[in-house]
Amino acid sequence: MHHGGEKKFAFIPLQSVDGKKILKHHQLPENYLDSLVLVEDAKVYLRSGAALRIASRLNRPLRWISAFIMFPPILRDPLYNWISSYRNTLLDNQDNCEMPEKNSNRKTPATTEKKLSIKPVSSTSA
Repeated sequence: MHHGGEKKFAFIPLQSVDGKKILKHHQLPENYLDSLVLVEDAKVYLRSGAALRIASRLNRPLRWISAFIMFPPILRDPLYNWISSYRNTLLDNQDNCEMPEKNSNRKTPATTEKKLSIKPVSSTSA
């Protein structure tokens, strides 16, 4: 994902071979599709923790959202789940990420965070 002119994250569909390897490496079920997954410095973050850590690496004003990290997940995650379900409604309940054809130069669009694994490009983990 490019934001502010620099590439900060790589998106990997959780259903892909690479996505399943990442999930398995971090002791998550290979069929895990319950939330956004962020792998950063060999640590795994899910749901609001992942979303807020990503927001902290974006430009203003989106970075300001990361201030909600001060609240415990028990308070943040229900809001994340509500936003996630609403987002899926806005996107016509798409259940899958669009996967490019093998010989295609087209980039894979990030259609839903729920189906994507996000890891920093600069990270040495996974």
